[in-house]
Amino acid sequence: MFIFVSYQGALEAMQIVKIGPVDYISDPDNWLDVTFIYGSMAMSIVHMINGPMHMASKFLIVIVLLAAFRQTLKLLRIFNSLSTLIAMLTSVIW
Repeated sequence: MFIFVSYQGALEAMQIVKIGPVDYISDPDNWLDVTFIYGSMAMSIVHMINGPMHMASKFLIVIVLLAAFRQTLKLLRIFNSLSTLIAMLTSVIW
């Protein structure tokens, strides 16, 4: 889990260097990416310490799943056949 999240963290770090920290922080989509990265790390640690049935683990699972769902919707917009459906779902949910 840490390997996959570390890769995404490295990509986000490169994006911060490329566009600058002020522009990076001002984009709300980047906050979801950061939430996903740190939430995944925290979820892994809490799972190892307390187990997956602990209330903190369940809370972190929900946070990470919501961030991952948003990222999935963002990535699926690139397909022409799905872009209208994704735009509609995004407007309803967010």
